[in-house]
Amino acid sequence: MKIEMIGIDYQKASVGERERFALTASKSAALGAAMVKRHGASGCVVLSTCNRTELWCNGLCRCELQDAWRRETGCTPAELERFFAARSGMDAVRYLLELGCGLHSQILGEDQILTQIKSAAQAAQEGSSIDPVLGTLFRVAATAGKRVKSAVRLTEKNLSVPQSAVEAARRLTGTLHGKHCLVIGNGEMGRLTCRLLVEAGANVLMTLRQYKKKDAVVPKGCRAVPYEERYRCLSETELLFSATLSPHYTIEAEALGRTLRGKKLLCFDLAMPRDIDPAAGSLEGISLYDLDRLGVEPSCDPDSLRQVEELLSDYAEEFERWYHFREFVPVVGEVSAAASALTAARLEKTYKKVPPELREQLRRQTENSVEKSFAKLLYGLRDHLDREHWKACLNAVQDVIGEWREEEGQG
Repeated sequence: MKIEMIGIDYQKASVGERERFALTASKSAALGAAMVKRHGASGCVVLSTCNRTELWCNGLCRCELQDAWRRETGCTPAELERFFAARSGMDAVRYLLELGCGLHSQILGEDQILTQIKSAAQAAQEGSSIDPVLGTLFRVAATAGKRVKSAVRLTEKNLSVPQSAVEAARRLTGTLHGKHCLVIGNGEMGRLTCRLLVEAGANVLMTLRQYKKKDAVVPKGCRAVPYEERYRCLSETELLFSATLSPHYTIEAEALGRTLRGKKLLCFDLAMPRDIDPAAGSLEGISLYDLDRLGVEPSCDPDSLRQVEELLSDYAEEFERWYHFREFVPVVGEVSAAASALTAARLEKTYKKVPPELREQLRRQTENSVEKSFAKLLYGLRDHLDREHWKACLNAVQDVIGEWREEEGQG
């Protein structure tokens, strides 16, 4: 199994260290294409979120993947050894399944990682960098994550990053009711933050860039203001949340200092790379919370964890079985088609007794039914035999069908 991943996340690197390797959607697409075209990977998926940047490849060994990563990102050997984790084969498979459930998230059991996994696979599909192996793996991970979330309660609260930020704001202020909040960013994170603040009774402004006005969705209860007026709005703001995909700061420390002049402001930076200049945290009156400061680690019931592990083991075994048997799929198709053709030949005299207007339809339905039934039978045997015995069984069936064909030819 040549599935390999390399990644950096909050467990080994701070937000500042992760920031250097954060990727926008366009850069992720370019990296995926490069791994396939320049480095010979069969498939590649890039997963870049607030807390992690991971490169998933099929068809490369670990050394090849690490070398390609260094070439494409400028990562030094020292950075690779200090900040990055590497996983291979079924170890990587199990990690991705756990990741989809939020077991490796900074906020245990968070909801957003499942959407991010699906989006990464979809982006790779659109960029033609994904292959059937990674496509199936990410699909199984999404299915497993959805099943776990519906069947097991990992924590008393399944928090997303926006939920964690809003909860932190509530703890720090006592109440959000009536508080004046500014949310910078109209993406998924920004909209969710706005909705949570509105539900808590806050007065919420959301920035909107001019070129996005036509297609933007402004959550109910929020008022949109031009992005260019964000500093002016801060004079009446008590809580600032920024969640964009911008590669540049949305709030500069110097400009913020001139605007507030010592006025108190709670700032929550939900972006990767960071939106708010880290130097803003040293300004008088400013309290700055980035992704690392927002991380929480709620306790998890051991029984729930065991239940999750059992569910994920089933999905891991399912994928492993598919992976090792996928090479036989063409053989099953060939054998099933041959069985269908032989059945059709045997029934030719019967078909001639059927009215001409129904004959072709009956022939097609019969051949399709035989082919599907034969394939189902062969795949059913797979669940009762190990790989080598199943392969021997297929070979034997092929030999028998070959003999049938010879007999039919002689007849």
